[in-house]
Amino acid sequence: MITEQDRRTPLDVEEPAPRRAHGRPRRPLPSSRAVVGGLLVASAALGSVVIATSGSGPATVPVLVADGTVEPGTALGPSSLRVVEMALPAELLDSTFDDPDELRGTVSRSRLADGELLQDGDVVASTPEQRAAAPAREVSLRLDAHRVVAGRVEPGDTVDVLATYGNGADATTTLVLGDAHVIAVESSDDRIAGSRTVILTLALDERADTVALAHALDVASINVVRTTTASPGDAVEPYTLGDAPEAQDS
Repeated sequence: MITEQDRRTPLDVEEPAPRRAHGRPRRPLPSSRAVVGGLLVASAALGSVVIATSGSGPATVPVLVADGTVEPGTALGPSSLRVVEMALPAELLDSTFDDPDELRGTVSRSRLADGELLQDGDVVASTPEQRAAAPAREVSLRLDAHRVVAGRVEPGDTVDVLATYGNGADATTTLVLGDAHVIAVESSDDRIAGSRTVILTLALDERADTVALAHALDVASINVVRTTTASPGDAVEPYTLGDAPEAQDS
């Protein structure tokens, strides 16, 4: 007698579920972003990153990390960064730094923990002129072009800033800044008025110089003298009209 079970074909027979290797479920692999993020967190605590192994160990390269906690706006350089040896993938290495002196004049964009790897996104870029003048305070002044050597001033130049206080015979002209470094120059033309203005950004060493310049800009008439090719070291005293030699009668 043929039973119902005998009529079942091989296709009707339920096959047992496949067994996983090692008898346990597999965990999904972490994403590449998670791997890199984990490595950077580890670098903050250990001061080094090892992401690959080989028979002789991973090759390391010198990179910059925070030397203590670095807050946003902190000047970057030898005082805030240190060099350590790390093994990094090529795609991450391209965004790192290895010489703290190359970062003079830049500041931190983000907060860095002690030992955290410094990358491009953490740095507010600077110009070569800013790096050359650092450490310094930056201040800008806007003047008509005829008061700025007809606008013939470029980044990298040095300038004197003269201020004339008062009017007429009682006016006094004094040197407010001497040989200040120019780190940026912008100009604009007013076609309607037929005039041209120049904005100079200067790098100043002393806070007192920034105060003196701010005061002069508000109450005095300002002229800028290009001193890049001038002889250094010549002193100047405040000048008044009364100091001028009297005209000779002809």
